[in-house]
Amino acid sequence: MRALMTSQPYAAIFLLAGAAKVLPGVSSFPVDISLACFALAVVLALVERRADDLDAAIYWTLLAFSAYVLWAAATSTWSSSGATGQTALLRLVALNLPVLWLGVMAGADRASLDRLFATIAVVALAVAVVAGIVMLGGPAAWFMAADTVADIRGAYQGTTLAVGMGFLVCVGRFLHAEGLARWPWLGGAIVAGVVMLVTGGRSGLIGAVLGAVAIAALSPAQARRRAVIVGAVLIAGGFVVAAAGGELRGIERMMRLIDADGTVRGERYSLWADAWRLWVLHPIAGVGFGGFAPAAGYGDVEGLYPHNVLLQVLAETGIVGAVLFATIWLVILRRFAGAVSGLEQQGAILAGLLVLALVRVQVSGSIEDRVLWFIAGMALCAGVPPRQREPTVMLTGG
Repeated sequence: MRALMTSQPYAAIFLLAGAAKVLPGVSSFPVDISLACFALAVVLALVERRADDLDAAIYWTLLAFSAYVLWAAATSTWSSSGATGQTALLRLVALNLPVLWLGVMAGADRASLDRLFATIAVVALAVAVVAGIVMLGGPAAWFMAADTVADIRGAYQGTTLAVGMGFLVCVGRFLHAEGLARWPWLGGAIVAGVVMLVTGGRSGLIGAVLGAVAIAALSPAQARRRAVIVGAVLIAGGFVVAAAGGELRGIERMMRLIDADGTVRGERYSLWADAWRLWVLHPIAGVGFGGFAPAAGYGDVEGLYPHNVLLQVLAETGIVGAVLFATIWLVILRRFAGAVSGLEQQGAILAGLLVLALVRVQVSGSIEDRVLWFIAGMALCAGVPPRQREPTVMLTGG
């Protein structure tokens, strides 16, 4: 009996689950045994290890995340989502947990953050140039394949998010750089900012604006004054685009979200209202992970979720899931708040990216958002010594 409280039996079942599913009774088991045993093995493995083997914040975040996955797997027994819910759960386990750890390992010190931010800026500005040409109908768009143009126009949310991340990096560099080195970063911020106005993704636009405010707030007073320059130039750029006949889709989409009397309206509000109603009806355990769409009457539709991660967690996994989810983020934010000032410029930019990611999942994203968990990992490891970030510490106990 004591052996059943260790991780090894469940790790073994996870390894053999593909074949074990053919055993009598297992095929009709209400929970996918691969996912359930994986989550249970991780939880027990962490419990078996001392918290001081690994940085405490990382330890408790991984434990709470794994516990949430285990609870989500349990709630899938009463979810009516079928294969769609199992696919969502698989993404949570197979993608988001490793992405969280990748963020921990990839952004652990100033040099790592500098490389990461530089790459984000280069890729995001390349996306911004191409998306700007397409959205404004520039001549270069004539040489692009029709499906490429359609993809760029259709994927405006992802485009705005990517460009918004590049915008924040450029803003942070501009506020902290000295001499002539600062002006290229202002140019990058202007390009990215104007493209965000024309692509139309309101979650990325709102998040980028609030992220820029966070960067300015964490910057020295002299740098904060430069933020006014960024704002003024972007407003001027928006007027230029509008005067030239370009559509400011980002502004238009935000205005459509609000009625003349100031109330929220439209499909997004309906999804929020449905999620709140489901939680009120199932407050403790929710309707089951991935079960929002069928429970709300939309059918077993893949990719349909409340567009608000807090409401999604409440509706699908109830107050139990919400407590586990809140634990994850309280640990992450507490750690980051204590370390951000020591990272100076890099900390300010990371704070802006964290604000962008959190705002996005309250307006358009879901709990499976990989950007959210990657940036969460970066924030979690801020100020952690390299020794306490290594996976081998957890596996070997030192």
